[in-house]
Amino acid sequence: MSDQKHDQVPVHAAVKVMLASEDIFFGPGVYQIMKEIDASGSVSEACRITGISYSKAWKILKKCERRLGCKVVIRQAGGAGGGRASLTEEGRELIRLYEIFDRKVHEDAAALYQKIFIEKNLD
Repeated sequence: MSDQKHDQVPVHAAVKVMLASEDIFFGPGVYQIMKEIDASGSVSEACRITGISYSKAWKILKKCERRLGCKVVIRQAGGAGGGRASLTEEGRELIRLYEIFDRKVHEDAAALYQKIFIEKNLD
């Protein structure tokens, strides 16, 4: 039997950063789809990579756009070679700001975890 103490990953803070108005409209899933659209130029390819159905991807992207009041993805119909998709400037800015916010939230959560759980300073 192995020593469980050596097999365990240390306990740490885990947070999921999401944006909401009436409800949650942006988080890790939408972020990942948008990053993959930006990288591949294809909603279909982004869906394949993320494992999200095409219809669900468009549903959550449209919800995000409604809540923000601007387009985040633009689609160009294609001919024989297929269409293209890309992020708008607003979409790229959303990604940039989310990455900053996500990083800072995780840093702050790690620091608070250290202070509260490790240092046992509960006040």
